[in-house]
Amino acid sequence: MENGIAETRDGFLHKVGQLFMDIEVWSRAAQIDPVRSGIAITEEACGTYPAEKIVLRTPQGGVIAEIVPVGAWVLGAEGRVDIKGAYDSASIVYLGQGGPKAVITKSDGQHESTRTVYFYKGIDEAGWYWIDGRLSKGYRFDQELFFDLLSEVADYERQ
Repeated sequence: MENGIAETRDGFLHKVGQLFMDIEVWSRAAQIDPVRSGIAITEEACGTYPAEKIVLRTPQGGVIAEIVPVGAWVLGAEGRVDIKGAYDSASIVYLGQGGPKAVITKSDGQHESTRTVYFYKGIDEAGWYWIDGRLSKGYRFDQELFFDLLSEVADYERQ
């Protein structure tokens, strides 16, 4: 496998590992049992590789939701993870500082001007974000947003 491809895949898995550690801490504090299990991710760029997902369980063992890595090669992002509940799913993406952008150059034959247009507002630093498509705004994935998204996808209310 080409070095750059392995580096992208391994970087994604590292970012997912850090995300999962946060989710495990937040979950345990809310009496949710985060259980990791193995999965396989298949991507055109690198083939199939092993990863992990988290199944969030109630103290009684019922499934609340699953946190599932989707892949490193995602248009406009450096990786995607889905939160899948019984009622819906939500995607969070890893974005570099500023997020995805387009550089536009205009020329009238004599003068040339270049400007950068960012696709989303609110991407102040690299990290995991949930994107509100209606507002073209990114929200940093933190404990509060984690529980808000769990409520949306699984109708789960924190105790």
